Amino acid sequence: MAVFRRTFTNAKGAKKATGKYYVDFSDHQCITRRVVGFSDKRAAEELERSLKRLVALRAAGAGPDAELTRQMESWPAVLREKLAAWGLIARDRAAAGKRLEEHVSEWRLSLEAKGDCPRHVKEFVACLEHVISSCKWNHLSDIAAGDLERWKLDAKAKGKSASTANHHVRAVKTFCGWLVKERLVSENPIRHVGMLNAETDRRRERRALTPEEIGRLLAASESGGKHHGLTGHERALLYRLALSTGLRWNECRTLARADFDFEGEIPSVTVKAANAKNSKTATLPLPPDLARELKEHMGLSLPNVRAFAGMWRDKGADMLVIDLEAAGIPIADDCGMVVDFHSLRHTFASLGAKAGIPLAVMQKLMRHSDPKLTAGVYTHLRLVDEAIEIAKIPSFIPAAGPGSEAARATGTDGKQAETIGSPIGSKTRENIRIMAINSNGIDENNMPCGVSQPINKPLEYQGVISGDRDGTRTRNLQIDSLVL
Repeated sequence: MAVFRRTFTNAKGAKKATGKYYVDFSDHQCITRRVVGFSDKRAAEELERSLKRLVALRAAGAGPDAELTRQMESWPAVLREKLAAWGLIARDRAAAGKRLEEHVSEWRLSLEAKGDCPRHVKEFVACLEHVISSCKWNHLSDIAAGDLERWKLDAKAKGKSASTANHHVRAVKTFCGWLVKERLVSENPIRHVGMLNAETDRRRERRALTPEEIGRLLAASESGGKHHGLTGHERALLYRLALSTGLRWNECRTLARADFDFEGEIPSVTVKAANAKNSKTATLPLPPDLARELKEHMGLSLPNVRAFAGMWRDKGADMLVIDLEAAGIPIADDCGMVVDFHSLRHTFASLGAKAGIPLAVMQKLMRHSDPKLTAGVYTHLRLVDEAIEIAKIPSFIPAAGPGSEAARATGTDGKQAETIGSPIGSKTRENIRIMAINSNGIDENNMPCGVSQPINKPLEYQGVISGDRDGTRTRNLQIDSLVL
């Protein structure tokens, strides 16, 4: 092997050396090959050593190891294509030399082949192309974590929300994951790039409607005229469907008569995978009263007829705004939280939480992959809702000092012990008391928590009990804190 610069004679007759070094080597078939190296001699010598290792591995019938693969990914596309043509590397390694636009097109086709929502594919690809253009990436070897980190900071400085920036980063991560899966790169070059904290930079926060607001909205819709392709009664049915199932706008819009089952034991509606956001078919139960009205509304329609035939493709928020204004419901509250059509889905999750539906069930009904999304983003509990739940917990009067009436009322001076727990605010809590617990951690009368039970053993309440044999006092390790 040899590393050298070629010389040539210019138009003036002077001898000049080429700007780049060349590398001559013998391949696995003992054929002398020549490739263009780099302008830096050390880099060209490193290329020579790498080519020597590549030839040795190829002669032994083995592929390049991880370190050599990473080096190859930084080589020019023309060089990789030559090595593939000579049989030194696989064709898929040479394909990594194609321009990024070609890889993005292939990625788009793979998303479409999986059956992803066309709108999702279009948005995801647009996000990726925007980052590629901003970072000036042309080949796979150009993708760098540092460039993406700088793009995040620039996007934030230019006014993009953290959620929007994260959506772009997620698109790049998904694309790079696909590259690894297709063996176009050995590892994800941006695997360590994190997301921005979207919780501290929310630009549009939705809120759930209260039951009183729901009643006003439905009444205003029923009495309203036709707009956005639907009559007042149709809009009221649409809102009730979204509030009762958590369906999104597009999922409601694409429902056909055949998607409803009104004859089964449990009325239901089925969202087809092609119309669902997660591309999965789902069947959701319908309230019987809503099912009856929907059946009457659709009548004898053909199976493929849309349930809401006049429904527009988009503008769901604009349609709802008209009915909200007619009902006297503000679009945004004092905290800046807004109401739009997707808020009906938030309302469905919030009503389910207030009704005590288990989180696992709500997650399935909402069709979320992560329960944190159901509980943390879509469930909205007001202060009054929390106060109602807190009211179920008994309050406790602080212990009084020695000599006080509370201290004497322990049952040791002939008076009956009084209950420590005392209700606050509601008669529904008059029977809530602290129950005395015996040394086995079981209430003495085996009564359920919440039943009134006087405490006549204050030492047990403090975690101290009387010994069974010698009358000494020992620590009850099972009672270190108050047990309700």
